[in-house]
Amino acid sequence: MTTSAAVSAAVAVAREHGVRTLRLDGRAALRAYGVDPDDPALAVFRAARALQGTLWQLVRAQRLPRYEAEAERVLTAWLRDPSGARR
Repeated sequence: MTTSAAVSAAVAVAREHGVRTLRLDGRAALRAYGVDPDDPALAVFRAARALQGTLWQLVRAQRLPRYEAEAERVLTAWLRDPSGARR
């Protein structure tokens, strides 16, 4: 099975089970480890992750111009909230 076919199969199975996204629910993961996702000590990590995600979107758009609009949206959101708290 090719990688593309494997990903397609995983997405189909996830949809059958009501999963809307394959992204990890970070808040649920933190709770599973007994950590309060709203702990102020995590603010720096949220901010770093928000910046990382924004930079990756910009790099992708630079290489694949069809993603420019999405990269602009993500950059605008980051500029409004660099802390990542409202995303």
